[in-house]
Amino acid sequence: LSRHNLYKTHPPPFNMDLRSLKKEIDALPNAKILCRTFQEQWLKPIRVESNHHLPFLQHLSPAAKKEANVKLKECASLLTAISYGATLQQKLRRYGSLAFDLKLNLLRHDRRKSKLIISNVIYDESLNIKSTIKEVQQFAEHVQELASCYQAVNSLLQQELSLEDSLVFFDSSHKKYLTQLQRLAREQKRLLREVGEQFIVLTKEKKW
Repeated sequence: LSRHNLYKTHPPPFNMDLRSLKKEIDALPNAKILCRTFQEQWLKPIRVESNHHLPFLQHLSPAAKKEANVKLKECASLLTAISYGATLQQKLRRYGSLAFDLKLNLLRHDRRKSKLIISNVIYDESLNIKSTIKEVQQFAEHVQELASCYQAVNSLLQQELSLEDSLVFFDSSHKKYLTQLQRLAREQKRLLREVGEQFIVLTKEKKW
């Protein structure tokens, strides 16, 4: 199992308890639920029948509505892509279980099962860790793009809305869910790096 750029700048957590690592992975929030809640709390494309919780949006100038809707469409596409991150979390849970199983099989000197686990992590079409690293990085990039898009829409609205309406809009909880997505992107990177390092350490414990 070779090292990857994801591991370069951080020391490997050689002594980390596998059970603790597995618990951290299991505790990750669901990306799909975060995306849905964020979208519900923030904005939908500005139309007559939308955003009833923010009636003042109907008073935006036509140009501002058009510009905001272009950005909101971009945000919606990003949220759709990010919501697929729930499959990444399933993979992380699978890696945690496989690392735990590998440790047990090494202790039992079960060479066949140990080699099968390593083969799956390296070569399996859907489970190989190299592809997952790329997916985790892409997830983080999408979240970063969403944050930029979010800021662009908010800046536009801030220019258009009255002070009172701005306070109402920016006092809602949508920012909290974006922050949670950003934290999730960081945590997925960290946990994948750590579980990958666990596989490296475990494979070094046994000569193949």
